[in-house]
Amino acid sequence: MGTFSWQGHRLAYDELGGGGGPPVVLLHGFAVCRRFWDEVAPAIAAHHRVLVVDWVGYGTSSRPGRRLGLTGHAAAAGAFLTGVAGPRCFLVGHSMGASIAALVAAARPEQIERLVLCNPLVRAADGLYPRSKRLTRPWLRPIVKRLMGLRPFVQWLASSSTYATPLPEALIDAAMEADREVLLSDALDLARLDLVADLARLSMPVLLFGSDRDAVVRPRQTDLAAAQIKDVTVHRFSCGHCPPLESPRDFLAQLEGFLAAAGPHTVA
Repeated sequence: MGTFSWQGHRLAYDELGGGGGPPVVLLHGFAVCRRFWDEVAPAIAAHHRVLVVDWVGYGTSSRPGRRLGLTGHAAAAGAFLTGVAGPRCFLVGHSMGASIAALVAAARPEQIERLVLCNPLVRAADGLYPRSKRLTRPWLRPIVKRLMGLRPFVQWLASSSTYATPLPEALIDAAMEADREVLLSDALDLARLDLVADLARLSMPVLLFGSDRDAVVRPRQTDLAAAQIKDVTVHRFSCGHCPPLESPRDFLAQLEGFLAAAGPHTVA
């Protein structure tokens, strides 16, 4: 495990594989940790240098005990790309991690060779299901904050995340152990998110993944995202919200094909 310092916080990350081209940076979603990528990271590392990061407040990164928000995570990710990944990278994000990856890519296009967005929330107003919206209501927030320490509640909360397989227990543990102030601020930011303008600014090739049985982000968010992005390839999975866990072979095949299409790396 490596660590990277950002504004007094520690970001934990794993580095796998090698190779001379741009590294692949993997960004996890809400309430989990970098172990979300355990099913696919070793296979990606067979051909690439891979960096798998924990957001501040998650996994083994720092616990600040205060709000960061999605813009804070995006700033940390941008600093990590500069300080660890190098001048160019392939950026891959899932769910909240995909939404943050889009923010980073819109702000730092010169650093992103290719971008992969897996089930991103684009616009909360029509992209979230009622259950997610209810959990961020002001009177429920302190209750949810306390309940995040109870395994049955977290298992119930995670039950909509996958269709083909339960969420691994290590990720349930990660949700229970995450910084609850960070979790709450991230949930509130997601509940009012609108990435339409940011997606329209993307200039690099983008692989956009959607899932037709996604019960976390409405599947039509894939269509909304695709309509904004200039250079986009869309692939849909017949599974729930977490293709790297539910359909890892298909996920890897699509990802490797997209990354290989970049060809030999040239410095701009």
